[in-house]
Amino acid sequence: MIKFKKVWVRFINLLNIKEKNMNLFVIGMILILSGWIVQIYRISIKKKNDFSLNFLVLYGLGCAFLCIGNYLNKDMIMGMLNTLSVILAILVIIILTKKK
Repeated sequence: MIKFKKVWVRFINLLNIKEKNMNLFVIGMILILSGWIVQIYRISIKKKNDFSLNFLVLYGLGCAFLCIGNYLNKDMIMGMLNTLSVILAILVIIILTKKK
């Protein structure tokens, strides 16, 4: 529990320090790239041509981090585009979970 608390405090501090916005972009891009790796594995190794729920979650979280970084840097156009990406990822997740 203490370790989780330390990680959470570091995360909150990361969001509050303007100079550290680059870390948000790095975290976001790592999540997005991880999602793509999951999706490529699913398509090439498992031979499944549908969207992986893991891909969509990682992609959505990555875009959310990019959104936060964009808005903290007052980059509204990229922030809105990344927000749209998050919304679309959520919509696809909802559609996929309703199908099952």
